[in-house]
Amino acid sequence: MEKPLLISLGRGRYYKETDGLKLDVGAYMKALEYACDVQAEVVGKPAKAFFESALAEMGVPPQESGEMEKT
Repeated sequence: MEKPLLISLGRGRYYKETDGLKLDVGAYMKALEYACDVQAEVVGKPAKAFFESALAEMGVPPQESGEMEKT
């Protein structure tokens, strides 16, 4: 059987809501990676593919763009 392609929008473990902590997409991604014995491709920010896809869609060469890091 072929291994599935697993795509995730992020790696976040959890986030805070007014009523407490909630599991984020990364928790589910890790569970599926383990269950399927595959490594997910993360396409959400700050994944390089996310930025490259947006630049290509806008017709902006990568060398003419800038990227800010969250600190």
